[in-house]
Amino acid sequence: MTHHVPAELQNYVRQSIIPQYANFDKAHQIDHVEKVIEESLKLATYYEVDYSMVYVIASFICNSCSSVNQRRKVSSANNTLPEVI
Repeated sequence: MTHHVPAELQNYVRQSIIPQYANFDKAHQIDHVEKVIEESLKLATYYEVDYSMVYVIASFICNSCSSVNQRRKVSSANNTLPEVI
């Protein structure tokens, strides 16, 4: 499926975004984001979408989760409710 996504974009994501997943919890490692990208691109075949956008959005799926989880930890430590995004 990635043949619909420019190689330059794929390289950027592989070098700059995906390696960040090595620092996440066990459920959100590199293999997880690769599976999310793969499944997202499969789903994209059923719709008129920009495959590059699907690829990039899927690659960031847990990056936002990381910052939310970090805020939850801080909020829990402070015994307050987490801020809603």
